[in-house]
Amino acid sequence: MGAYITKTLPSFMIKNSQNPVLTALLLSLGIFLSNPAFSFEKPEAVRIASIASNQAGKSIISGGQSAVISAKGWLEDDLNKIGVKLEWFPVPTNVGGPLFNEALANRSADFANYGDFPALIAKAG
Repeated sequence: MGAYITKTLPSFMIKNSQNPVLTALLLSLGIFLSNPAFSFEKPEAVRIASIASNQAGKSIISGGQSAVISAKGWLEDDLNKIGVKLEWFPVPTNVGGPLFNEALANRSADFANYGDFPALIAKAG
């Protein structure tokens, strides 16, 4: 494999490199990442699906890490600094997993805070 790489690399890369295999890998990675197919545009919003409860007509995020993110507000503040809104996709406690899957599948949510129940079902099944 090393002989193939040294034959395909320009000679200046082989002479100036301590490790031509590493140089080839880095060069390949650079070409791969510079491909326009791997570029992305900044989203208008980041949508997180999380367990929520209804208190006085208002959805209160109450699911694990999402509750901390919602209460502290640091993620929303950081996203606002770069012009991206944080949107919550509230999910009732009685339908959690299936509604999370549906939200992710139809792209209503970008992230979801599942908890341990889907892992237990997968392990049992």
